[in-house]
Amino acid sequence: MISVGGREVIFSETLLCPFGEEIDLKVSVPNEEELWELRIRFSDDEKEEGKEGTPKPYMNFTVEKDVWIFNFANWNNSIGSTISTPAEIAESTGGQAITMLTEIAKLPGLHRAKIQIMIKERDNG
Repeated sequence: MISVGGREVIFSETLLCPFGEEIDLKVSVPNEEELWELRIRFSDDEKEEGKEGTPKPYMNFTVEKDVWIFNFANWNNSIGSTISTPAEIAESTGGQAITMLTEIAKLPGLHRAKIQIMIKERDNG
């Protein structure tokens, strides 16, 4: 078992995804009967008329038919952009926070995604 800051790592992979394609994951969450299905998408927002500079990277997510869909928009840095504070994305049926850290890099022809999903460890007190 690996833990980071009181959170058990339940998924950690580096994945490569060609432009225009998506990543589909099935993640085993402790004490859950079903695997959690996630889809990772990448997009670029058009620059707003009259706005200077580059659009800032952001992540949003929705749920469609029991599939968690994460959209990473404007993650265009070839070195990589990160979510450096664990983002709470869900809660297990046992009430434990599910969090995610990511690093996304836009390389020639593909995105490199480092994805780490964690669950808050239970208090043993």
